[in-house]
Amino acid sequence: MNDFNDRMRRILLEERAKLTGNLLLEHQQFDEMIHQHEIGDSIDEVSTTIDKNLLERLGANIFMSVQRIDVALARMENGTYGVCVKCGKMIDKARLEVLPEASMCIDCQKSTTHHR
Repeated sequence: MNDFNDRMRRILLEERAKLTGNLLLEHQQFDEMIHQHEIGDSIDEVSTTIDKNLLERLGANIFMSVQRIDVALARMENGTYGVCVKCGKMIDKARLEVLPEASMCIDCQKSTTHHR
């Protein structure tokens, strides 16, 4: 593995650890909120529902980010990291510097996003 990939691996692993920690924190906050709701008489149920939905969405977003990182790490292992999954061309290193989990080159990403 080259220096660039080693650096990207470190960045991805650090981000994964941070996100995983955030996901655990969100889960703990969710559990605390549910516990407070169960024992608290004066909690506004609408506010609690909004908080619950927000925490669930945040957790889902974090989970999806961790999955993208895991895919990038797996691509490093099988030697396809930095290769666009759509066109097979190399993803520009500047793009990977900004978005290390990118699986498509900027052109393919734009065309995919444009068609949605």
